[in-house]
Amino acid sequence: TSNGFGLLLKADANTLLSSNLYVLVGLDLRYDITGELSSGSGKKIINFTNNENVNLNTISVGLKVGVTYLF
Repeated sequence: TSNGFGLLLKADANTLLSSNLYVLVGLDLRYDITGELSSGSGKKIINFTNNENVNLNTISVGLKVGVTYLF
Protein backbone atom coordinates (compact mmCIF):
# COMPACT_ATOMS: atom_id res chain seq x y z
CA THR A 1 0.00 0.00 0.00
CA SER A 2 0.98 3.61 -0.46
CA ASN A 3 -0.66 7.01 -0.57
CA GLY A 4 0.21 10.03 -2.64
CA PHE A 5 -0.78 12.32 -5.45
CA GLY A 6 0.04 13.01 -9.07
CA LEU A 7 0.25 15.98 -11.39
CA LEU A 8 -0.52 16.02 -15.12
CA LEU A 9 0.34 18.81 -17.53
CA LYS A 10 -0.98 18.55 -21.12
CA ALA A 11 -0.48 20.62 -24.24
CA ASP A 12 -2.01 19.97 -27.69
CA ALA A 13 -1.57 21.89 -30.92
CA ASN A 14 -3.22 21.54 -34.33
CA THR A 15 -1.62 23.02 -37.39
CA LEU A 16 -2.73 23.34 -41.00
CA LEU A 17 -0.06 22.18 -43.46
CA SER A 18 -2.11 22.50 -46.64
CA SER A 19 -5.74 23.04 -47.60
CA ASN A 20 -6.78 19.55 -46.38
CA LEU A 21 -3.85 18.31 -44.25
CA TYR A 22 -3.69 18.91 -40.51
CA VAL A 23 -1.11 17.72 -37.99
CA LEU A 24 -1.74 17.26 -34.27
CA VAL A 25 1.18 17.45 -31.85
CA GLY A 26 0.62 16.73 -28.17
CA LEU A 27 2.81 16.56 -25.11
CA ASP A 28 2.07 15.43 -21.58
CA LEU A 29 4.20 15.51 -18.47
CA ARG A 30 3.30 13.34 -15.48
CA TYR A 31 4.72 13.49 -11.96
CA ASP A 32 3.47 10.89 -9.48
CA ILE A 33 4.46 10.92 -5.83
CA THR A 34 3.08 7.79 -4.22
CA GLY A 35 5.72 7.31 -1.54
CA GLU A 36 7.18 4.14 -0.16
CA LEU A 37 5.32 0.85 -0.41
CA SER A 38 4.32 -1.11 2.66
CA SER A 39 2.69 -4.47 3.22
CA GLY A 40 -0.78 -4.86 4.65
CA SER A 41 0.72 -5.09 8.14
CA GLY A 42 2.50 -1.73 7.71
CA LYS A 43 6.01 -3.12 7.19
CA LYS A 44 8.04 -1.28 4.51
CA ILE A 45 8.88 -3.32 1.40
CA ILE A 46 12.65 -3.48 0.78
CA ASN A 47 14.48 -3.87 -2.53
CA PHE A 48 17.07 -6.52 -1.65
CA THR A 49 19.37 -5.50 -4.52
CA ASN A 50 20.26 -2.13 -2.99
CA ASN A 51 18.66 -2.48 0.49
CA GLU A 52 16.43 0.57 0.01
CA ASN A 53 12.71 0.95 0.60
CA VAL A 54 10.68 0.53 -2.60
CA ASN A 55 8.78 3.60 -3.83
CA LEU A 56 6.81 4.30 -6.98
CA ASN A 57 7.61 7.98 -7.50
CA THR A 58 7.78 8.59 -11.25
CA ILE A 59 8.30 11.29 -13.84
CA SER A 60 7.21 10.57 -17.40
CA VAL A 61 6.88 12.45 -20.68
CA GLY A 62 4.61 11.47 -23.56
CA LEU A 63 4.60 12.76 -27.12
CA LYS A 64 1.86 12.13 -29.68
CA VAL A 65 1.73 13.03 -33.34
CA GLY A 66 -1.33 12.62 -35.55
CA VAL A 67 -2.31 13.43 -39.11
CA THR A 68 -5.77 14.32 -40.42
CA TYR A 69 -6.55 14.51 -44.13
CA LEU A 70 -9.94 15.87 -45.19
CA PHE A 71 -11.30 14.73 -48.58
